[in-house]
Amino acid sequence: MITWLLTKTPFLFLTQSIWRDEAFSYLTAKQPFFHIFSLTARDFNPPLYYLLLHIYMWIFGHSEIMLRTFSLIFFNVTIYTACQILEHIFGKKSQSRWIYLLLFAFNPFLVYYALEARMYAMTACLTTLSWYFLLSRRPRKYLLTVVCGLLTHYFFLFVLAAQITYMLLSRTHTKEQKRLYIKHLVPAGVVFGTWVFYVLSQHPPVGKAFWIIPPTLYTILNTPAVLLTGYEDIFTFPHFSLVPYTVLFIATLVLGYKTATRTKHDRDVMLMLACWTTIPVILTLVLTPIKPLFLPRYLMISTPGILLMILFLIARMPTRQIRVIFLAFFFIAFASYHSLQITFRKKADFRSVMHEITTLSKPGDSVYVENELNLHPAQYYFDPSRVYIIGKSYDEIPDYVGKVLIPPDRIVSTPPRFPNKAFILHDNLSYSIQSIF
Repeated sequence: MITWLLTKTPFLFLTQSIWRDEAFSYLTAKQPFFHIFSLTARDFNPPLYYLLLHIYMWIFGHSEIMLRTFSLIFFNVTIYTACQILEHIFGKKSQSRWIYLLLFAFNPFLVYYALEARMYAMTACLTTLSWYFLLSRRPRKYLLTVVCGLLTHYFFLFVLAAQITYMLLSRTHTKEQKRLYIKHLVPAGVVFGTWVFYVLSQHPPVGKAFWIIPPTLYTILNTPAVLLTGYEDIFTFPHFSLVPYTVLFIATLVLGYKTATRTKHDRDVMLMLACWTTIPVILTLVLTPIKPLFLPRYLMISTPGILLMILFLIARMPTRQIRVIFLAFFFIAFASYHSLQITFRKKADFRSVMHEITTLSKPGDSVYVENELNLHPAQYYFDPSRVYIIGKSYDEIPDYVGKVLIPPDRIVSTPPRFPNKAFILHDNLSYSIQSIF
């Protein structure tokens, strides 16, 4: 039973080997607390996730499971907040809301990144919390979540843009309430502006080469499916199409929209959900011709919104039978995508290879990686001070592979002299042993 859970369900992602981005999270978070500020200022993400992970690792350790459990905490807070929105904002107080909430918790996009040691689950959580505090008129808590969001991921600026748009268009908030929230955003702007000033003083890699490719027309037209699944063009899922997910969402929108906009309250809820879901996507697409930014995991800030929109529309459908049918369709669609991810998004078994190397190595031995993408995982599983990149110049290494953690002395051109030896780790994770006599 345990073997089945760890190989045939999403729990696979909790226990598999660390991959490069997760290793980067660990190596950044293990730095001295205040040094994390300067490191992240010269990289691509703000510092809050790494600072909190630093504290978490100090308490709970840094095994693969512990690192990923940190993200799982934020996933659970997101689910709890969604429950509060269903009950207090949507007015869904019956027992059926737990079935709706189960669909929310079963979403493959949210689940996958709930089991990865990166900041995406935390960003989605802060997004959901900020919307809840905005809707429930708690300006101080709203301010706190906005500040935390801006210091977690730069795409939270798009969340803020969506919320300001909603406040300007909403007819259920008085002018005084709108002014109050704008007033509370001023301190958030000061904090974030201070961070941006510090970042610019550290010479971040702005304008340099990045790895994100522009989205295809097919991807753009199927944006609802992307927000529901997190599908990225770099994946190769055989016989997979985004179209059925998009069609299912459109059918839900068409069937439920008329009933879901009958009252003033419901129209305001739909406006809020539309801003939450679409504004970040629109802004991303507008900026993409300048610099490619359309990456589904960055747009996870819209995923709780589109899920809540689906649940709101289904709850307003005319008959119980129709609601059950649509819920069943979404459960089947999500289960299908879970199956694809379990099959095709497994991480390379770095742990076994590095365990074998560790067993064979002696204190003077080193690990040399041929591909810089393998440096950080090797440093996670081996003594970081004995892991190097071979066959590259420092200038060849792009900034987006975590170069901020790669000093020039990590680059070597030849193996060590005997009796010390180097385990040369190849791209396919096979290795050879070399030394100079």
